[in-house]
Amino acid sequence: MDDETAIALSGELVKSAAISYFDDSSVEIDGWTATASDVGFGQGDVFFVEIDASIRGTNRPISLVCKRLPYNEEHLDSHSLWYWRREAEVYGDLLAGNRDLPGGITAPSCYKIAEGDEQIWLVLEHVQGANLQDFSYDELLESARRIGHFNGHYAAHTDEAAKFGHWTSRDWIKNWGNRSNIDETWSRYREDFDACEYVRKASPQEVVKTRLDLAREARDLPDRYDTLPKTLCHLDVFHKNMLRGQSNQLVLIDWAFTGIEIIGADLSCLVNFALLVPSSGTAGKEGQFERDILDAYIAGVQDAGYDCDSDLVRFGYYAATTVRWGGMILGKWPYESATWPKVKAWCGVETREEHADLVRRWHDYMISVMKNALQFSKRLNNSNGAH
Repeated sequence: MDDETAIALSGELVKSAAISYFDDSSVEIDGWTATASDVGFGQGDVFFVEIDASIRGTNRPISLVCKRLPYNEEHLDSHSLWYWRREAEVYGDLLAGNRDLPGGITAPSCYKIAEGDEQIWLVLEHVQGANLQDFSYDELLESARRIGHFNGHYAAHTDEAAKFGHWTSRDWIKNWGNRSNIDETWSRYREDFDACEYVRKASPQEVVKTRLDLAREARDLPDRYDTLPKTLCHLDVFHKNMLRGQSNQLVLIDWAFTGIEIIGADLSCLVNFALLVPSSGTAGKEGQFERDILDAYIAGVQDAGYDCDSDLVRFGYYAATTVRWGGMILGKWPYESATWPKVKAWCGVETREEHADLVRRWHDYMISVMKNALQFSKRLNNSNGAH
């Protein structure tokens, strides 16, 4: 860890965390170690902290997660993509005093929110459960049902979601999509295609051209889905942020993007990452998996008491996936020596050839999603025009 972070994660903070964990001021710290955790494909300020603690002579070792939220003057807008305080707001508001959420979803316990001038430290429970890589096909469907219930609850109870309005992100999917430049994506892809056999196998030119043509056609899609139902969403339900907790609870971590989005948006990451993790039993079953997981999600929405046209939920999923993922072409970076070990571990494949096959099938799936999004959009426009 760098010097600044090493100083910030101090013995004083560790002792304060242990006192909060045990709710006992007599805690003594005999030693502690902190190991930085990889977050995504970069190094984040997340640390697994092992504390050799004792209370009145009895050894009480504990394991905690300490997460640093650094102050960033460029991200002060509480509704923006990257609002720097958002996860602290989630734990201090949405999850304050009760980490059990609608649908049987839970989050790590938060033992302390330590605020400073330049940073906030979150002291969290270290949940040591299996993540999406180890979920079975049926467990993925059950997870989708629970997430649907969570989204459906807040769609049905907009007054509850409104209480969090001072810190929730707004138009997260739309703003994410606005960051992509299709012409630049095509230019980078052509360079990678010429230089790398992996790219030529994983992403044939005619397939990529079809995807980017559809992405251009879908540029005004966000304006068309503004009439869809909105709800409170996690917005980063993917691979490393889903854990199977005790009693088969679905534990969601990393709430930094939480916001108000169209219903169905929370499925976007879940489905796309599941398709790139063949150990879940989804490989070669893209169409069936989509049907099954949408049915499970919609059942959860309805179980929560939200009465909504199921086609609008499907459109929400297709639209969110198209806007967020439609213009994303992986290129050669999964192949490169610096990133391949993580890609291999994440996707559960042994060779780059296997991964290229996964990506090739994912392109085909994305093309079908984008076509569905555009068809649903036209149908919705025609229906509105008829009225």
